[in-house]
Amino acid sequence: MRHEVSSLELIPGSGGVFEIKVNDELIFSKFETDQFPDHMEIINTLQRKLQQSQ
Repeated sequence: MRHEVSSLELIPGSGGVFEIKVNDELIFSKFETDQFPDHMEIINTLQRKLQQSQ
C-alpha cells in the first residue's frame, strides 16, 4: 500500500541541531545520537509511522 505525504515543512534550526518530527513527534535527533541519519533510516521510520496511523 502506498502512502502520500500531504505536506512537508523544513524549519531551519540553530547551533547544528538536526531533528526530524512527524506530527510534532520527534523521530530523529542529531543532538541525541551525535550523528546524521541514513536516508533509508528516515524512510523506514516514516513508513512505520504511516502504517501505525492506519
